[in-house]
Amino acid sequence: LPVDQYIGGIEHAILHLLYARFFHKLMRDEGLFGGEPRGFPHPNPDGTTSHSTKHDKAVQVAGYPPEGEGASAALRAFNPLDEPFKNLLTQGMVVAPTFYRDEAGGKKQWINPADVELAVDDKGRPTGAVLKADGLPVVIGGTEKMAKSKNNGVDPQAIIDAYGADTARLFMMFAAPPDQQLEWSDAGVEGSFRFLRRVWNFGMKLKGGDTAAETAPDQAARFELHSVLKQANYDMDRHQFNTVASAGMKMLNALERLDGTSSQVAREGFSILLRLLSPITPHIAQTLWKELGLGDDILAAPWPQVDEAALVQDEIELVIQINGKLRGNLRVAKEADKTAIEQLALAHEAVQKQLGGGAAKRVIVVPGRLVNVVI
Repeated sequence: LPVDQYIGGIEHAILHLLYARFFHKLMRDEGLFGGEPRGFPHPNPDGTTSHSTKHDKAVQVAGYPPEGEGASAALRAFNPLDEPFKNLLTQGMVVAPTFYRDEAGGKKQWINPADVELAVDDKGRPTGAVLKADGLPVVIGGTEKMAKSKNNGVDPQAIIDAYGADTARLFMMFAAPPDQQLEWSDAGVEGSFRFLRRVWNFGMKLKGGDTAAETAPDQAARFELHSVLKQANYDMDRHQFNTVASAGMKMLNALERLDGTSSQVAREGFSILLRLLSPITPHIAQTLWKELGLGDDILAAPWPQVDEAALVQDEIELVIQINGKLRGNLRVAKEADKTAIEQLALAHEAVQKQLGGGAAKRVIVVPGRLVNVVI
């Protein structure tokens, strides 16, 4: 003790979590965690404090309660045995749309979303719904917490049969932070499936690549991959699993932009991606890990760490604007001065095309951000 992590819904505050904390403190006071029993503190006439135990013995505690400078901090000081859990995560609820028909007597017949065909407008907003079985209209209710009483639950087995367990896990992790409400979306499930298919296809291309002809490391790509990894590791520690999943998508985008899938950076980046995804999508991560010969068990692999050297940039990318409108990007040396940046901007293809042989009225350089050529 204490346990590293407690995960429970909001109702746990007045149910299981409350009971667990109560009995933990009771056992602590009885000395069951080691040390003398605490009992219950009460003041004595001489100013000391006694703790009554189950044997009605008074154990005097010298210096309790603390007095003078630092007394308040001493009373608030954390004792590892004072609480049964180090961290609390109160997960959000999964919500879904509801549909019903009015029955005699004012009752409602709740209909499962899987049995309803929904019509939407060009902006994706629902305009009507009918029951698939008879084609007759049903009433569109509000979006509410999944519950048997509203018959708006989604059968996870149906999702697993259609898309696989990894897709279901990825969608639930990506759709919302774990401590916030998650709105179920079939389109979101399909999007997660498409992403995992891209991961698989990239892994197969990497497996079939000519590893003997690896290219030199791409510094810009490594900077992007390790920048994303740094944020992902920070978010993982904060239990922001949705942004960790998003980081995996950013990494795949960066890998797909590489010229060749046999490059060193592609293999390094894909190894990082698989380990990042393994807690969320364990099956595809493990399969690709073995397929690429990266090891037997991805769970035994060390968690990816940021290479700080990859985050050191010799060049930076600036936005090129002409009369305030975006026209491209410009890579310059990190230490380039204003004059050098102006010359490179004026030599840029888009700027030369707009100038048409003429001269610019003014060049505005915002260090580290953009260059605006006024013509």
